[in-house]
Amino acid sequence: MSHRDSPIKKNKELKKPMDLMNVGFVGAAGGVAITDPPVVASHSGASSDSNYTINGVTYKSYTYLSSGTMGITTTGIVDILSVGGGGGGGNGLGGGGGGGAVLKLTEVVLPETTMTMTVASTQTTDRAAGNNTTITGSGFTTITAQGGGGAGSHDNVTAGGNGANGGGAGGNDSGDGNQSGGTGTSPTHSPYSGTGHGGFAGGDAYNQNHNGGGGGGANQAGSGGSSSNLRGGAGIEITDWESTDYYYGGGGGGGSHHYTNGGNGGAGGGGGGADNGSHAGTGGTGGRNNGSAGSTGSDTNGGNAGANTGGGGGGSTWNGTNGGSGGSGIIVIRHTV
Repeated sequence: MSHRDSPIKKNKELKKPMDLMNVGFVGAAGGVAITDPPVVASHSGASSDSNYTINGVTYKSYTYLSSGTMGITTTGIVDILSVGGGGGGGNGLGGGGGGGAVLKLTEVVLPETTMTMTVASTQTTDRAAGNNTTITGSGFTTITAQGGGGAGSHDNVTAGGNGANGGGAGGNDSGDGNQSGGTGTSPTHSPYSGTGHGGFAGGDAYNQNHNGGGGGGANQAGSGGSSSNLRGGAGIEITDWESTDYYYGGGGGGGSHHYTNGGNGGAGGGGGGADNGSHAGTGGTGGRNNGSAGSTGSDTNGGNAGANTGGGGGGSTWNGTNGGSGGSGIIVIRHTV
């Protein structure tokens, strides 16, 4: 449903509290005037895009590549895209990190307020879960896009971590047994209308294969187990939203020491898995920034995820190496003009 035929827009006066599933806050006693769009009086940390037209509707957007604020002086309707940070890749036969959750919220009614945008920072710690991206302020429900799960590691004989999308399991040798990929948690966005993308698992590590599983992406599970494909799961393409279409939340590729190639990072900035030979995984494409390829050769590092994609970091090869960094998140707020 477009802004032009929105029931909120047609009914300019709220005579009673409306359905919270569509509004996100309750109108004050006596009615609250709704304007579409709101008046954005101030903002910091955001770049203001030029106006652009999609499907006959003209928008203005504010893109937060790092944390900032926005001051709104009249109640109004916005759309919000929020992406959590990607999980860190595994060190020492590591799996790929899971991609962050992707929330696409439509016709969110915001009161006069100052919003604090906390954009998930890059996750530089091996095997750590990605950071959350949050929007907070008075008069509305906090919006949280969860970070992806951290990857597992042979160095610590750990399974993949849980998160918005699960991290891939760490590799193993004949004595460690199989390890399981992390579990994804389906994103929630109540009380707002829209869609949440994520909830996909990371790939398993298979006994004696000496490799790690791929991290789950926002639109696909990671691969691993007895498969020779250690790819990170694909992220989700967000179309007709910004002036350019992008993928977000790609999983990181698993690292390999024997028998298989390093896994490719998922579309949406996932980092590529390293390979002991000459076949490291490529970085995931289609995001604002591509993920980096994994390194080749003995004892090498996984590739870093692309910045502002929510992609997971790639897994490394053998002991003493580092997994790739998980990608930072992003917030895009738009309204009609």
